[in-house]
Amino acid sequence: MLSPPCGSFGNSGRLPDGGARDAKCSDTFGGSAVLPTLILGIFTMLGALQHCTSRLWSLRSFSTTPVVEAGYKMKTHSGAKKRWRSSVGSGKFKRGQAFRQHLHANKPPARLNRLGNTVFSTPTQTHKLKKVLLPYGSG
Repeated sequence: MLSPPCGSFGNSGRLPDGGARDAKCSDTFGGSAVLPTLILGIFTMLGALQHCTSRLWSLRSFSTTPVVEAGYKMKTHSGAKKRWRSSVGSGKFKRGQAFRQHLHANKPPARLNRLGNTVFSTPTQTHKLKKVLLPYGSG
């Protein structure tokens, strides 16, 4: 049977079978537990290296599944969906105007009438709104 390296058991220089450590081992390493610690460190590094290489190997292999199946879904912008509606047929979006709800005493009637009208999106706004409101619809 192989005897364990010196100092690998903390029972004051005794081996598990009751025998004492040999003098050669304690003289070579000064009676300390350097060798077992060194051996344990080497095996720990080898285990970590094996784990790292297997992990690197698995990370390098590419996946053929599309990004959509990865679990992320693009969301519609909630602020834009509350403010804008799509107009049927023209491909534009429409919205109401601000400054129409209250404080009418300081506003002329012509302005209040103008603020009551529906406003349509400009071509630049339409392009941005299609990306925000319809993330999968049209790019």
